[in-house]
Order: sequence, then structure tokens, then C-alpha cells
Amino acid sequence: MPEHGLSAAIAAADGEGAAGAVLVTVRNDSDSPVLLLAVTLYANGYDGGADWVPERSGGFRVAPGNELSVAAALPEVRCSAGEPGDAEVAITVDQAKAGSTTVEVVAQDEQQVLVRHHRRECRQEAAAAAPRVGQDGVEHYPSTFERRV
Repeated sequence: MPEHGLSAAIAAADGEGAAGAVLVTVRNDSDSPVLLLAVTLYANGYDGGADWVPERSGGFRVAPGNELSVAAALPEVRCSAGEPGDAEVAITVDQAKAGSTTVEVVAQDEQQVLVRHHRRECRQEAAAAAPRVGQDGVEHYPSTFERRV
């Protein structure tokens, strides 16, 4: 059984702005309810963590055997750091028996959402930095003032 009866999984987020976000599902397999206070996803190849904090004060109660899925915006990609391996999720909860604690668990990413996002962002970054041959036959390098989308 996972530490403190909690586990996490990653999936692609749907909807507007989903390209830079993931869905983190936290499952409570313990015998008692937990109050979910915060979730932070960490992965190699990203600059920092993807944070989620509930909008309503007091967190979200997750009953035994239930789960809660939250959307978290991904931080900037660091292509030089290599591709993401196992991602870790820091889950801050308040458990009736144990009090407030932060649990770190390895997140299941069966769809390889983080790897696919990281590869796409790094390909776009490399393409934007590559020289272009103009009609004059001369290589032109991207301007540092050029707006990147």
C-alpha cells in the first residue's frame, strides 16, 4: 500500500489552456478521510513544480476509496535537463489520526503526458533557434527581440 494510503496519477488535461497543464489525480486508499490541502508535481526536465492549491479555504475532503482530480499548470520546460522520468507528487493533507503532513509519492504517468509535452516543447524551442536560409541564400538567425509564440 502507498505511504499514508495515498497515490497519484497523471493524465492530460482537457479544455482551454490544456497544452500547458496536466490533471493530477490523488487517490485515498487509507481507512480514514483526508483533507487535501495542496498538490505539487515535480519532474526532471521542468523548472520547479506544478502547483495546485484549493480555491476554497479548508481544502477538499477525500473519503476512503475516493479520488480527486486537480488541474496543475506545468512550469517551464528545461530541455538541457533531459526528459522526465518518474514524476513525484507532494501531497499536503490533514489526516484525522496523523494531523497535517506532506507525503511524496511517485506519480503514475501511463500515457506519458510529461514526456510527450517535454518533447514537443523542446522541438519547438530547437526549431525557433535554428537558422533560416533566406531568399538571398544567407543563413539568418532568430533575433533576440523576435516574439515567440
